[in-house]
Amino acid sequence: MATGVLQCQTYTSGSGNWSVPAGVSSAWVTLIGGGASASGTLGGAAGGAGSGEYGLNVPYKVTPSGTVAYSVGAGGASGNNPNAGGNTTFGSLTAQGAPAPVAPSLGPGGGISGGTGSGGIGGYELGGFSGGSAGGNHGSAGGAGLIGGSAAGQNGGAAGGSGGVSGGGGGGASPWGPGGAGGTNSASGGAAPSTSYGAGGGGCSGSSGPQLTGGAGANGFIQITWIA
Repeated sequence: MATGVLQCQTYTSGSGNWSVPAGVSSAWVTLIGGGASASGTLGGAAGGAGSGEYGLNVPYKVTPSGTVAYSVGAGGASGNNPNAGGNTTFGSLTAQGAPAPVAPSLGPGGGISGGTGSGGIGGYELGGFSGGSAGGNHGSAGGAGLIGGSAAGQNGGAAGGSGGVSGGGGGGASPWGPGGAGGTNSASGGAAPSTSYGAGGGGCSGSSGPQLTGGAGANGFIQITWIA
């Protein structure tokens, strides 16, 4: 008896339609929403941003020789203010982008909490990871990304180093890799690596000088697997 061959299609940006191969009536879909960008500050350090909602190998019925619309959520853009990640969709499935962290309004040396990660698509995934908290007064390092905040965490973005100013929090991780590194020594937050799909950007360090920016979030991701 002939055995089918496992096939795969991935999308890392943009939108369009997936053409279902003839004879294929079911697939498995992995998707994640875009990661949020962290805050920029003029004063206190910023926490890292959270990662997007994701689902792993979600079963999905398709029509042979039909099409399925898709859209990959963009990562939140770097800037003075935080930005949410975009939603990733595949047909009727939606993985929400991470919400934007609350912008800080603190003086020098103060820290703000990291942004929260998005939840999950029922039963097929873990939730998104939250960003790490910013460092406090006297140059504390920011926390690496992990659910719930400040502890150094699994695949979290690197904490901002201690120094003369507070360190920024690391961005929340995704299943594909770490979030952006927290800023250190009056530096802006690091962008999430482009291959850490859906991960959050790192928060900037504290600064009494120029305005610093938060790190950008990574784009979402879609992977479709089927047997032909």
